[in-house]
Amino acid sequence: MSNAFANLIPDARRFFAELQADNTKDWFEANKARYTNTIRKPAEALGEVMAAELGRLAGYVLEAKVYRVNRDVRFS
Repeated sequence: MSNAFANLIPDARRFFAELQADNTKDWFEANKARYTNTIRKPAEALGEVMAAELGRLAGYVLEAKVYRVNRDVRFS
């Protein structure tokens, strides 16, 4: 496994447990950089590796996608 996403699962478990304990906009905004650096970027790296390999096996180009953490309109 690449170092780019080696800690993705433990970091994600920790992050989302903390988010569950304080699911507020203030908490998320304070931890947004952490989410970006420890969850989103490694997940994108993993997706790119997986898409390339699955695309190679399938014989066509696949695009990796990581969707945003929420689509909550409570804070808009």
